[in-house]
Amino acid sequence: MRQHIRNIRRIVGLSSSTPASKRLVDLPTASALPIAICVLGALTLSLAAQETPDLAIIRKTPFASLDRGNVQRWVEQQMEQLLACDTDQDAIQLGRTFRQQVVEHFDATDATKEFKDGLAKIVIQAFRQKYKPMVTQKKFPRPLGTAYALLTMNHLATPISAPALTLVLKSPVAGSRLVAITGLLRIHEKIVDQQQWATVESALREAGIVEDNPVVLSNLFRLLTTQQDTRAETAQPVIQTILDARLDKFEKENVLPTEADAKAAAWVGQRAAESDSVEATNKATLQIARLLADAVHVCLSRNLFLSDKLTKIQTMEKEQMERVVRTAEKQLEAIAKSKAPGVPQPDVTAAMFVPQPDQAGRVAQELDKWMGTGEEPGLLNAPPFSFSPGLGIKRAPPPSTAPSPSDT
Repeated sequence: MRQHIRNIRRIVGLSSSTPASKRLVDLPTASALPIAICVLGALTLSLAAQETPDLAIIRKTPFASLDRGNVQRWVEQQMEQLLACDTDQDAIQLGRTFRQQVVEHFDATDATKEFKDGLAKIVIQAFRQKYKPMVTQKKFPRPLGTAYALLTMNHLATPISAPALTLVLKSPVAGSRLVAITGLLRIHEKIVDQQQWATVESALREAGIVEDNPVVLSNLFRLLTTQQDTRAETAQPVIQTILDARLDKFEKENVLPTEADAKAAAWVGQRAAESDSVEATNKATLQIARLLADAVHVCLSRNLFLSDKLTKIQTMEKEQMERVVRTAEKQLEAIAKSKAPGVPQPDVTAAMFVPQPDQAGRVAQELDKWMGTGEEPGLLNAPPFSFSPGLGIKRAPPPSTAPSPSDT
């Protein structure tokens, strides 16, 4: 600070080494004073931008406007630098320091509520202001910069961060989307405003339809299926919309179903089984049946029952499909038992897990007993379901199954 004052003294002509004839103070007051004010203002702003506010003192106060302004300028500067980092090393260094400073003072036992609430709001607003234009322009920051900003906000665990977190669901980086959903999992119970939650659901629906990362999708479904009461009622159609989009991808784009899809479909199916609505029950049942059929189709089309000839990747795919089949058929059996009691049920799961000659044929046969064929109707073709044979599924040609050298 003393150096800044000496700089000001030299500029306005107060340095003892400056001849009197050349000092600005010897100019007419109308000329010298504005120059001095401008210089002082510029240097003051520069100093404020460079120095970290004394948060150890400020956190104990009611967070008055002057302190709030200083903290806001510092946070905005830090957030701008963090999201503009050119290298991962810079993002780690700046992000770690920023997060530690925010967390330390936010968690301090002597921090006032006014300070904690104000700091959280400032951090979240600063992130939104810097990140939203990036989403619009599709020029996203380095993943680590975003990650540290999100980790900082997630620690604050306040419902006002929901708009910022849902904004990150548009990121092309799966890790960023995952951290954002993790933040929503921390705060969803604190969101008491129904309109705010409806906005979150809308963002989750939009994100889920296009999500291609199984870990992100699993956490997205977990967020929706942990809701209770009226929120569970509104979560159900959101999940079913996502599942419809996913089923189309399985059948038309040869995307592989995941266990997360099966668990979400089973959650919807359980609720539907308890419903008196035939329409709701049949919609959920059809989705589960299609998912079961899609998983079996993967195994049959990729020859995944030839267990002694599978590559590592094929083995992983088979295990994934087995989990889907087990979860989906278990819920399908529960619905059938409830809505069509006394009717013998097929058992695709047993056919898949019990080694036997022509295992692929046995699995296909059990699946046909559910969904029916043009020659032989299945359980789901009869009332109260009355689905068309084959469930109306139209598939794209299967991809090539020739293994690459790296798979063996």
